[in-house]
Amino acid sequence: MHFHPCKQFPVTEGEIRGIINSMKPKNSSGYDGMSTKILKLCGSQISKPLAFIIDKSIKTGVFLECLKYAVITPLHKRGDVSDMANYRPTISLLPVFSKIFEKAMHSRLNQHLQTNNILGTEQYGFRKGLLTEQATYSLTNNILMAWNKKIHIGGVFCDLTKAFDCVNHNIFIPKLEHYGIQGVILNWFKSYLIDRKQRTKISVNENQTRYCTWETVKQGVPQGSVLGPLLFTMYINDLPVSVTQGSKAILFNDDTSVLVTDKDFTRFKQKMNLALTSLDQWFTANQLVLNITKTNVIKFTPKTTEHVPLGISYKNYVLDEVNSTKFLGIHIDSHMNWKIHIEQISHKLSVACFTIKNLTHTLNPDILRMVYFAYFQPVLQYGIILGGNSAHAQQVFKLQKSNQDNV
Repeated sequence: MHFHPCKQFPVTEGEIRGIINSMKPKNSSGYDGMSTKILKLCGSQISKPLAFIIDKSIKTGVFLECLKYAVITPLHKRGDVSDMANYRPTISLLPVFSKIFEKAMHSRLNQHLQTNNILGTEQYGFRKGLLTEQATYSLTNNILMAWNKKIHIGGVFCDLTKAFDCVNHNIFIPKLEHYGIQGVILNWFKSYLIDRKQRTKISVNENQTRYCTWETVKQGVPQGSVLGPLLFTMYINDLPVSVTQGSKAILFNDDTSVLVTDKDFTRFKQKMNLALTSLDQWFTANQLVLNITKTNVIKFTPKTTEHVPLGISYKNYVLDEVNSTKFLGIHIDSHMNWKIHIEQISHKLSVACFTIKNLTHTLNPDILRMVYFAYFQPVLQYGIILGGNSAHAQQVFKLQKSNQDNV
C-alpha cells in the first residue's frame, strides 16, 4: 500500500504559545535545570524565537543534540535489590524544550496518520477519541458474540519485556519511510532517535544523590517523551496482519491480545497454537521479546460448558491456562461474570472508604468531595459499563452509598 508523503507545515508563534500554555506548571526538570513552571512564566517572550528554531529544525531535518539527554530514576519492583533486572525506570526526565519540539512534530505526525488512515483499527492506544474501555468492550463483545453463535473462543494475552526499550532503529526507519515519512521529515526522526544519551540518578540517602556517567542509547523510543508512545504504535502497527486467519488482534500500545475462534474444537486448538507461533515470529523479526512465562491463555466458556484443557505449548513450554487475566486494568475471567474484577476494586474502594471516613472530622465537606472524586470515583467508574450489571456488583454500590453518606 502506498501512502502520501508527510507534509511540512510552518511552525507559528501562536502554535508554540499554545503548547507552552497547555503544559502543567511542574518544578521537576531535566539535566538543564529548566522546569515547565519557569518556562510558562516567560512563554510570551520566547514563543517567537522558539517557533523559528523549531521550524528550522523540521525544515533541515535536525533534532538538537542538547535535547537528547534523559535522567532516569529507577524504582525497585521486586526481588533482590542488587539485581538491576528487578528495577524499572519509573521517571525519565527530558529537557522541557525537547517536549515543545516533540509536541509540534506530534501534531503533524498525527495529522498525517489520520489523513492517510495508516493506523489499524485493531490499535486503540494513544489515539484521539479511543479509550481503554473501548478496547475492553471490543474484547468482551467478540467473546459474547462467539457464545451466541456457539463457537469456541479463546485468547492469548501477551507480555512483552521492556517493549519501548527494544524498538530497533534499523527496522523502524524503513517502516516510517513506508508510511510516507520521507525526505527531511525522515531525517528529523532519524536525528531524534539516534545517539540519545541517558544517565541514572541514584539516591544514596535522603541528603545525597549520585549520577552515573552519560551513556549512549542504542535502541528504543525515549521513555517519558511525547512522541515515544505514538512512534511505538507505528512500530507495532503491522502486527495484526501477521496473525493467522480466524484470529483477531486487539492492541493498546504494547498490550497485545489475540482472540481465536472456531466451531470445531480440534481446529480451535490448532489455531490457538498457530496464533501464538505467528505472534512470536513477528516479535522475533521485530526484535521485541515475548515473556512466555507471563503470557496467558484463556478459554472463554459459559458456566454450563464443561472445561477441557487446551494444553497450548510453545518451544517445549506449556503456557499457563488461567481462569482470569488483567486486561488494561480490568480483570477478565473465563466465564465473564466479573466476580474477580469486582472483588479487586471492592478492596480498593474499602480502603478509600476507610480513609474518607477518618477524614470526616478534620476536613470540610468541599475537601472531602475532592478526595472522593480523586480516590473513590475513578476506581468505581472505570469499567462499570462492563461489570455494572453483574450480580456481584451490589457490594460496590453499597460502598458507594456508604461514601456518599460520609461526604
